Amino acid sequence: MQAFSLGRARNEASRSQPFAIEGDHPAELLGTNHGPSSVELLLAALGHCLASGWAMYGAMLGVAIDALRIVCGERRV
Repeated sequence: MQAFSLGRARNEASRSQPFAIEGDHPAELLGTNHGPSSVELLLAALGHCLASGWAMYGAMLGVAIDALRIVCGERRV
């Protein structure tokens, strides 16, 4: 992996081992419910991106973040 820079944050490390995420669907969608659906994976990735962005830029700006909760998903009424 090539080193890259995003503002003042720099990444020069790569993963030592590849990883895999096994996706699935609930039984109602003809799955076995042994993993997250593609929509659940997308929402998790979005939430992780938002949280890591807040943490990284907060740290760069000297803003202390004691707690952060990002909720991405369906709102049940």
